[in-house]
Amino acid sequence: MLFDILTFAGLSPSIISGAGLVSLIKKGKIGNAFVGNSEWLVIEADESDGSIVQYHPKIGLLLNIEKDHKELDELMQVFETFKNNSEFFIVNQSNEHSRKLSSHLVNDFEIEGENRGRASLLPVSSKRVLKFLLILKLNISTLMLRAATIWRMRWQP
Repeated sequence: MLFDILTFAGLSPSIISGAGLVSLIKKGKIGNAFVGNSEWLVIEADESDGSIVQYHPKIGLLLNIEKDHKELDELMQVFETFKNNSEFFIVNQSNEHSRKLSSHLVNDFEIEGENRGRASLLPVSSKRVLKFLLILKLNISTLMLRAATIWRMRWQP
């Protein structure tokens, strides 16, 4: 989805993903890999094999941490390394485990709790991007995470 949003925003990203993207498959592409015309590369990273610690992204996104492939203590270490390898880090403050890894509260967003709806990086002037996001009818946590990412990529302070 982030790939589609960045494409719509005119950023022409590349992607490496585990699953095929419908938007690419409909164009006759393989779906899980595509080379765009910009410096942006979207990678769907998975913590299951620990390879996420090998990435050094410009923007690291963390929606949630839940016991799935590893124990929570090990996951926290894996995502701490990912955070440290990221130039900029965005965290969902609504997830109890993710919030522990926040670098700067002002960069994050929250969909539950006392700061519900706060997304300080949400663009106020990008009607084109916001219209597209609203049409997609994403759940609010995903919407805010992706909007915060686009804001950071497109309108650097």
